[in-house]
Amino acid sequence: MKVARSKVGSFSSLVSIAHEWLITLTDDVTDLDAAADALAERHGFAVSARLGIVRSFVATLPKETLAELSGEPSVTRILRNRRLHATAQG
Repeated sequence: MKVARSKVGSFSSLVSIAHEWLITLTDDVTDLDAAADALAERHGFAVSARLGIVRSFVATLPKETLAELSGEPSVTRILRNRRLHATAQG
């Protein structure tokens, strides 16, 4: 599997199971919903969250779909979605 390293983050930690990914689209995408839905339909995944302010969406993808999605011209970056936890300082 060849994946464009410039588009995919956490490349070395890919495994054979599905993961949740944050997909960022190009600046010329004006309708995030339509673009995300078209990609989801074309590649067979469901969008679980949409982040319009940063032209991104979240989806669970197996590595095979990840490789296909990285070849899409409208996709600029794919990063593994990670949970952040706030901690108190003091």
